[in-house]
Amino acid sequence: MYNTATFPVPDGTTIKINGFTNSAYWAQRIVIEVTGQAPITWNGTGAQNNKLVGQVVIPPGNGRQVSITMSYDPGGGFAPSTVVKIPFDDPSLTGFVIGGQDAGGRPNGPASWNTVAFVYWAKGY
Repeated sequence: MYNTATFPVPDGTTIKINGFTNSAYWAQRIVIEVTGQAPITWNGTGAQNNKLVGQVVIPPGNGRQVSITMSYDPGGGFAPSTVVKIPFDDPSLTGFVIGGQDAGGRPNGPASWNTVAFVYWAKGY
């Protein structure tokens, strides 16, 4: 099961990441790891409905890689979320929407929105 999305970032580029959680009552977690920096952990607890759990601006650097890991806790400890990574690329905005699904019931197919990270940058800025 893949619970981590990893990607390189262009040299000299500022990265912005916003994290959101959506869950009825289970805890949700987003962990961000950037080459050469301490991990950043964001948690959502209780009733969450598009709850902003964290924002970070990562300054320009060289040779960096970002890993975003998502997990959920139904009450017995954290377990890995199933994660999807959807890229977007426009001349003025590039990045990923990363979504994680917990093990809760689904009325119709998968729903990768229990944890969401919006990762974006403008190349060269």
